[in-house]
Amino acid sequence: MIPEKSQNQEKVFSAGNINICFPWDLPFKLTGPVVMFDILAASFNIIYLSGITSELWVVSNDTVHMALEKINDAVLVGESTDPRLHQKFSVTNNPVDIVNANLKSKKVILITNNGTQTLGELWTKGARPVIIGHYVNSNAVIKYLRNNYAESAGISLVPSGGREEVFHADPNLKEDLYCAQAYADLLAGNNPDYNSLFEKSRESFAIQYPPTSQPTPAQLSLIFQIAKYDTVPICRKESSGILQVVS
Repeated sequence: MIPEKSQNQEKVFSAGNINICFPWDLPFKLTGPVVMFDILAASFNIIYLSGITSELWVVSNDTVHMALEKINDAVLVGESTDPRLHQKFSVTNNPVDIVNANLKSKKVILITNNGTQTLGELWTKGARPVIIGHYVNSNAVIKYLRNNYAESAGISLVPSGGREEVFHADPNLKEDLYCAQAYADLLAGNNPDYNSLFEKSRESFAIQYPPTSQPTPAQLSLIFQIAKYDTVPICRKESSGILQVVS
C-alpha cells in the first residue's frame, strides 16, 4: 500500500537528499542542517527543558568542567562516567525525573553519555544548524526544515546511538534509528507507521539494554508521544566555546 501524503506540505524532499547515519559513520566534514536523535532521554530532555529554563547548555566530556566554572549559578543535570561529577548532579537523565524536577526559569547544564556528546561532534564537524529531533517535536522540526532548507543540497538525520561499554557489541541503537526513519518519511511526504515504530522500539529495548536499564512504563509514556511540543531546539556556540540551546 502506498502511504498517504501528509497534509499541508510546503516541500517534499527526495530520498536522495536525506541521509541517515550514525555518528561513527559520518564523514569528517559536514555541511547543511543536521537533526540528532537520542530518543530515550537526551532529545526529549532538551526539548522539554528548552521550553522552561532561562538558559540551557549542552556539554560534552570536553566542555563540562569549563561550563561549570563559567556558568557557576547553573544546575547540572544528566549523567556522566566522570566520577568528579557524580556528586554535582541535581537531577538524573531520566525524562520522568526531569519533568518532575523544579527547573523552571533556572539555568541548566545538561551532559549525557550519548546525546550531548553527539551534538558536540556534529558542531565540530561543521553541521549548521544542529537541531534536536524526537517524536515529540516532529511536526515543528519538519515545518522548520521545509520553510528554511527547501533548497538545501541535503539533510542529515543522525541517530545518536550508544557509546557506553554495555553497547560495545552493537552501538547502533534501534530506537534512535527508527525515529530518524520516521523523519525521513515525513520529509518525503509520507506518513510513518508510529505504532509499528513504537512496538519495534520496545522490542529493541528488551534486546539491546541490560535489565537494570530498561525504560519504565512512565518513561515510555513520555517518549512515545507525537508532536506534543512546538519546539525546534537549535545549538549555537557562545564565545565561551560552550554550546547553548535556543528555540
